Amino acid sequence: MEVGSPSGLSGGEIASRLRTTLTNDRGWHLDHDNSGCRPNGWLLDRRRLCLNLIVHDRSVDVFLEGGDTYHG
Repeated sequence: MEVGSPSGLSGGEIASRLRTTLTNDRGWHLDHDNSGCRPNGWLLDRRRLCLNLIVHDRSVDVFLEGGDTYHG
């Protein structure tokens, strides 16, 4: 999905706010390149959910990928 700002924030500012919310409020641990994976699911249906933020001039693309069996 693409995240933009009606108030004209730059892509870097949007990414910073997303990163803060994801790490402080949602429990994600993102690498320096704004990507990370974590376990997702219940008991016998453990999967891996990965997130990646791609920063543009005035927006950020948020990629979510899941479905790989969690091995960590």
